[in-house]
Amino acid sequence: MSEESNKQEKVYSAKEVSTLLGIQNTTVRKYAQMLEKAGYHIHKNELGHRGFFNDDVIVLRQIRELTKHPDMSLDQAINVVISTVYQGDMSDRDIKKLATYHASQQYEQLLQQFESFKEE
Repeated sequence: MSEESNKQEKVYSAKEVSTLLGIQNTTVRKYAQMLEKAGYHIHKNELGHRGFFNDDVIVLRQIRELTKHPDMSLDQAINVVISTVYQGDMSDRDIKKLATYHASQQYEQLLQQFESFKEE
């Protein structure tokens, strides 16, 4: 097995996500339910408890940021984020913004690959 396949990605609980994002646990649950209704998959364990991976936390953070704008409803924010996730429609600014949220090696490498791709 390669070194990458041996790495375990952290799974955050709703409570941990609420702390990371500075929002209520009930808000995390509401966002997750709306995302699931829109077709986004969030991992659930055998007891039905949600587990959030890094990408899920990024999505939730994007929703939180979008809903801060006075003209953006929660439904609109969900639709924007879902379209971004599924269409891969991300600008250079969005890639850099996401990279600042997570300083992990994986996201740093993604940014470098994006920059190399742009230069070609």
